[in-house]
Amino acid sequence: AAAGGGGGRVRPGAAADGEHPVQAADAQGLGGERGGAAEARRRRPLRGGQAAGEGEPAGGGHPLPRARAEAAAGDAQDADLRRLPGALAGPAAAVFQNLNSQDHNRLYGGLMALRLIANKYEFRDKESRRPMVEVIDNVFPGLLQIFQGLIASNAAAVEAAELMKLICKFFWSSTYLALPSILLQPAQYQGWITCFMQLLERPVPSEGEPQDPQLRLAWPWWKLKKWVLHIIGRLHDRYGDPKHTKEDRPEEKAFAEAFDRDCSAKFLQSHLQLLFGLPKGQYLSPRVTNLALQYVNHCVGEKKLYSSIIKPCLQELVTTVVLPKMYFNEEDSTLWDEDPHEYIRKGYDIIEDLYSPRTAAVNFLMELVNTRSKDSLPMVMGHLVQLVQGVANLGAGAPQAALWQLDGALLAIGSIGDKLKRTKPYKQQLEQMLMGYVAPLYSHPAGHLRAKACWVAGQFADIKFAEGRGKGQNFISLMQLTMRCLQDPELPVKVDGVVALRSFVEAVDGLEPLRPILPTLLDEFFKLMSEVENEDLVSTLETIVEKFGDEISPFAVGLCQNLVAGFWKLLQSEEEGEDDDGMGALAAVGCLRAIGTVLESVSNMPDIFVALEPILLPVLAKMTTFEGQDVYEEILEILSYFTYCAPTISQNLWTIWPNLIAAMDDWALEYFENCLIPMDNYITRCPDFFVQCKNPDCLSQAFYIAKKSLAAEEAYMTEAEKYPAPKLMNIILLACRGKVDQVVGPFIQTAVQHMPKAESNLMKDLLMLVVASALYYNAPLALQGLQAAGALPQIFTHWFQLIWRTSKKAGKHLHFKREHDKKVCVLGLTSLMAMPQLPPEIAAGAGQILQGILKLLSDFKTLREKNAEEEEEDEDDDDEDFDEYEEEEDITALVEGGVEDADDEGNISHAMAGKLGMRNIIWDDGESDSEDEWTDEEEFTTAIDAIDAFIFFADSMKAIESADPGKFQGWVTALDAGNQQLFKAMVDYSAVRRQEIMQEQTKAVAK
Repeated sequence: AAAGGGGGRVRPGAAADGEHPVQAADAQGLGGERGGAAEARRRRPLRGGQAAGEGEPAGGGHPLPRARAEAAAGDAQDADLRRLPGALAGPAAAVFQNLNSQDHNRLYGGLMALRLIANKYEFRDKESRRPMVEVIDNVFPGLLQIFQGLIASNAAAVEAAELMKLICKFFWSSTYLALPSILLQPAQYQGWITCFMQLLERPVPSEGEPQDPQLRLAWPWWKLKKWVLHIIGRLHDRYGDPKHTKEDRPEEKAFAEAFDRDCSAKFLQSHLQLLFGLPKGQYLSPRVTNLALQYVNHCVGEKKLYSSIIKPCLQELVTTVVLPKMYFNEEDSTLWDEDPHEYIRKGYDIIEDLYSPRTAAVNFLMELVNTRSKDSLPMVMGHLVQLVQGVANLGAGAPQAALWQLDGALLAIGSIGDKLKRTKPYKQQLEQMLMGYVAPLYSHPAGHLRAKACWVAGQFADIKFAEGRGKGQNFISLMQLTMRCLQDPELPVKVDGVVALRSFVEAVDGLEPLRPILPTLLDEFFKLMSEVENEDLVSTLETIVEKFGDEISPFAVGLCQNLVAGFWKLLQSEEEGEDDDGMGALAAVGCLRAIGTVLESVSNMPDIFVALEPILLPVLAKMTTFEGQDVYEEILEILSYFTYCAPTISQNLWTIWPNLIAAMDDWALEYFENCLIPMDNYITRCPDFFVQCKNPDCLSQAFYIAKKSLAAEEAYMTEAEKYPAPKLMNIILLACRGKVDQVVGPFIQTAVQHMPKAESNLMKDLLMLVVASALYYNAPLALQGLQAAGALPQIFTHWFQLIWRTSKKAGKHLHFKREHDKKVCVLGLTSLMAMPQLPPEIAAGAGQILQGILKLLSDFKTLREKNAEEEEEDEDDDDEDFDEYEEEEDITALVEGGVEDADDEGNISHAMAGKLGMRNIIWDDGESDSEDEWTDEEEFTTAIDAIDAFIFFADSMKAIESADPGKFQGWVTALDAGNQQLFKAMVDYSAVRRQEIMQEQTKAVAK
C-alpha cells in the first residue's frame, strides 16, 4: 500500500507461454503404467504451463515430453517411502534409477520425481519425514555430483538451467524444516555451498535470453538465479548468527559457525555486486532484485557484516540502488494510463509486496534508519531533501525524470515517517515540509504526484501541529485537500485520497470539521466503492463510522444498503471467476466488517435494527450456510448484534437458527465459540419459543451439538474448542428454569461423563457449573440425575476440592475465578441446602457444604471489591492527558521496544462484547498452578443477573431457619468460630446489597 503501484512481475513459479518442453524418460523407464491410477494422475493439472499430452508420440518406447514426465513422476510422489529408495518397487524405483542415467531426458524425469516427493514431505513433522530423510541421505551425494557437473559444463542451454533449478527446488524442500544430517558432513557442506556461490556470482547467459519483458521474467536462467538467492537467504536467516541456533541442536550450531566463518561475508559481497550492477545498466529480474535487497537488509542488523562490508559503501548503495528502486518508472506510468484498476490492485496487494523490488527497497531503508540511525539518517535525509528541493526549484519546467524521482523521494520520506516523528530536528520540521512541499503537489498536473501527496500527508496526519494534534489551520487545510482528491478525475488519486483520509479522521480533534460534509463524503465513498474492489476503502469507511459513533445513526440504513449492495456485487464477481487476485474477496469481508461497525454505533437504538433487518436478513440467510464459510465470523458478529440489540427476535431471525445447527453439524463446529454468542441471545431472550419450538426442535438440536462437540476426538477438536458445549448447557438451564425438566438428567450425565477426561482448569469448572446450574434449576431433579449417573457423593468431594484449590506459589484460587462462576456455585449449593430433606449421603456433609458456600461468598465479596477498584482506576487513567506523555517518552518506548497493539480482536468493543453475550475469556488451555492464566471479563448479561447471590443465600437461610429451626441451628453451631463469624458477616452484607440495589434501581428510574 505504501508503494502506490509497482513494477509488473510474474508470480513465483509461473512459466511463460512457449516455454521449452524438456523431454524426459520414456514410459517404460518410468514404470510403464498406461491405464488405471497412472492415467488418472496424468489428467491432473500439470506445472510449467504445458498441456497434458502435448507432443506425445503415438507409440511407446519414445522419449516423452515434460507433461508425461511430470505425470509419471506423480506416481513416484504417491509412492510409499517407508522403505529405502533402493528397495522401492514400481514407478518410484525406476525414477530413482533415472538419476544415474546419462540420458538427459531420463535425468529430467528423475529430478522432477524427486522434486515432487520432496514437496510432498516438505511440511511433515519429524517422525513423518523420517522416510524422506533416508531418501535425502541416499540421493544428496549423487545430486551434488550432477549439480557440479552441470555448473562445470558452463552450458548456456536452458535445459541445463531447468535441471539445476529442479536440484535447487529439491534442496529447498529437503531443508525446509531442518538441516539433513548429510549436509553436516564437510564434503557435502562445502560442495553445496560452493555450487550456490558459483551460481550466485556467475552472470546469466545472454545467449537466447528473451527481450520481451514477460518472457524474460520466466526465462529458466533467471528462475534458477532466483532459487539460488532464495536458498542462500534462508540459510543466512537461520544460520547466519550462531547465537540464534537452538541449544538442543548442537549440530546446527556447528553448521552455523561454519556458515558464519566461511560464507556470510562472501555471500553479502556477492549480493552487493549484483545490486551495484543495476546503476550500470545491468538487468536483474524483479524477484532477484527483491531477494538481493532482502539479504542485504537482514545483514544491516549484524554488526560485523554491517561495519566491514555495508557501511563503507552505504551512501552509494542508498543513492544509486535503493532509492532509484523507489522512483516512479516507465512501467508504473504505462499501467497508470492504460489500466488504472490494475495499478491500484498492484499497489494495494500484499502478495505483490512480498515480491516487489520497490517494497524490498522501502523495507531496507526503514531497517537502516531504525537500526543504524547515526550512520544513515542524516545522509538519507540530506539526499532526499536535495531531491525534493531540486524539483521544487525547477518549477513547472521539471522534466519527467525529475518528477519520477520526486515521487520516490516522497515515498522514502513517508516510509521512514515513524522515525522522523520521534527524532530531532526532523520532527520539528515536518509541518513545514508538509505545507511547503507536499501541499502544492495536490494540484500538480501529474496524477501520480497528487496521489503521492495524499499518501505522504496521511503518513504524517498524526503529528503535533503548531496548534495541536489533529487541529489548527494547517491540519484542516491538508485534510480538506485530501478530501478534495475524492473528486479527482484520475481513479488512483481518488483511492489514495480515501486511504489517506482515514489517518486524518483518526487524528482530527472533534467532529466539527467533518460534520458538514459527512453526507457528501459518504456519497463519494460509495461511488468509489462501485468502481474499485479495495479493502482499504472500506477500512476508511469503518474509521469514519467509529469516529462519529451514534451520530452516524441517521445514515445507518443508507450505509448498510450500500454496503450490502457492494457485498453482493463483490460476491458475484468472485463466483463468476472475475476475482483472480482475491482483492474482491478481501473487500467483501471488509463490507461485512463495516456493517458490524455501523451496528456497533447504533447498538443503543433498537428501533433502527427493525429497519435494518430486511436489508441484512438475505445476507444472513445465505452466508450462514456453506457458502459463507470464508466470512463466517463476520456474519456471526452481525447476527449477534441483531439477536441482542433488536427490540425482539423476530420469526425471520429465528429462521437463521437451523442454519447455525446445520453448519456446525457439517463443517462449522470449530466456530462453536462464535456461534454460541447468537445462540445465547436466542435462548436467553426467547426462552419460551426456544423450548416450545418443535419444527425444528431447538432444544434437542442445541443438546445434540453440545454432545457432538464433547465427543469429538482430539485430532478434530482441542479441549479449548469444546468449551462452548458446557457453556451452552449452562445457558439453557439458567435461562429456561422450570421449562426443560426433560434435559436436566441428560445434561448432568453428559457433564459427569466428561469430567474425568477434563485436563484444563476451565473445562473442569465449566462441567461442574453444569451441575451447579442444574441444582439451582431444580435441586431434587438434579440429585436424581446425579444418582442415576452414579456420581453421589463423589461429585461434591470433587467440587470442594476445586473450591479450595490454590496455586502453589502465590496461594491464588485456580477455579471459579469469575464473579459469575462463584455466583452460580452459590446458587446451586444454596438451592441444595434449601431442600426439605437431603439424601443421607448429602446430609452427612451438610456442614462442609455450608463452609464451601461461605468461602465462595467471601471470595465473591473480595473479588467484587477488587473489580470495582480496578474499574475506578481505569476510569481515572482514561481521564489523564496523554498528549505530553506520548510526545516525550512513550512513543519512543513503544516503537523501539516493539510493543504491538494488543486490541486486535475485531471491531466489537469490550463493553459491546459483553452485551452480545460473548464469553471469550482468556483461559489457559492446560492444567496449571498459575494464577495469571485467566482474566475476568464480567461485562456480559445472563438470565440470573437480577439475582444477588448474597441476598439469595440470606433469604434461603432465613427460610430454612423458619421451616426447621433445629436443623438450621445444628448447621450453624457445627461451624467453627471463624465460620460462624463469616456466616454473620455474609448475612449482614446481604442487607448492604439490598440497599445498594435499591439505590441503583432509583438511579435507573431517574435516568
